Amino acid sequence: MAGFATWLHFGTKGGKITPIPPLITVKQMESISHNSVVNVQFRLSWIAYIKPMIFACVLVFIGMIFKRDSDLFFFSMCGAAVLYFIYTVAYLRKVSLFFDRSGVWIYTGLFPWNSGISGMRWRDIEDASYNPGLLNWLFKSYSISVNHRFAGKQGLSVFSVHHGDKAAMMINEQIGHYLNTQGSGYGREIV
Repeated sequence: MAGFATWLHFGTKGGKITPIPPLITVKQMESISHNSVVNVQFRLSWIAYIKPMIFACVLVFIGMIFKRDSDLFFFSMCGAAVLYFIYTVAYLRKVSLFFDRSGVWIYTGLFPWNSGISGMRWRDIEDASYNPGLLNWLFKSYSISVNHRFAGKQGLSVFSVHHGDKAAMMINEQIGHYLNTQGSGYGREIV
């Protein structure tokens, strides 16, 4: 997590690359003043890892069914299951939702050629919502949708975010803070 603070993104002044300030975790956000924007990071919950685990088990089971016919098929299915599981877990560990003075961002990607940051500026966000439910509440794992103000559609979506309910509430509070202090000025950041 220490390396997370050294990521780079394009700044707002002349497309210059600037480092983003250090991020805080959900545990540290309880002491945050709601009138100031800080860099908050949300990671995926352990629930996100269940689907790849089940798929890997299905691959091994298929290999076991056809083991009588060919040992090579069994070992190739087990190898494919292990490779798929390792890649997917490593990929999911890299996914994170964060927000800073400029907006809400999602970092994805495992390798340098397919990793990147996508997101929305505060001026373009209508609202953020999460899907409540019994299982979501029990496991503190929520799917988050951040809607685009002008396009009228979903701008960002992240599934199985740990404490995603708090993330959606904090995003909505920051939108209110942005509208109260900056208005709808083009290109402004929250101070």
